[in-house]
Amino acid sequence: MQKHGFEQILFGLEHTGCYSTHAAMYIHRHLDFGVLSKNVYVFNPSLIKEFKKAHYLDAPKNDRVDAWFIAAKLRVGHLPHPFTWSEPLMALQRLTRARYHLVQDLTRRVISS
Repeated sequence: MQKHGFEQILFGLEHTGCYSTHAAMYIHRHLDFGVLSKNVYVFNPSLIKEFKKAHYLDAPKNDRVDAWFIAAKLRVGHLPHPFTWSEPLMALQRLTRARYHLVQDLTRRVISS
């Protein structure tokens, strides 16, 4: 960091269920690189897929290529809102998802009977 004079670090992740949230939270809260600005961006996988398709139609689908395109997206800009951790928001998200699954289950049972 000091050798190259970086003032900010950008981290990019694809949203992959619960795994990306915990990784983003760890990076956001616990890693300190001694820079003025550290932002974590969690991308919708379809956004990276479209970005990849716009630049290289025949790019393979694997983790190494996806990481390269996420880094390219960070360099280009037009980024989403940086990741922020909010316990009330996460609790509301879990409650909403649990309710959604309960309603889906009840609907399936009513239709099948």
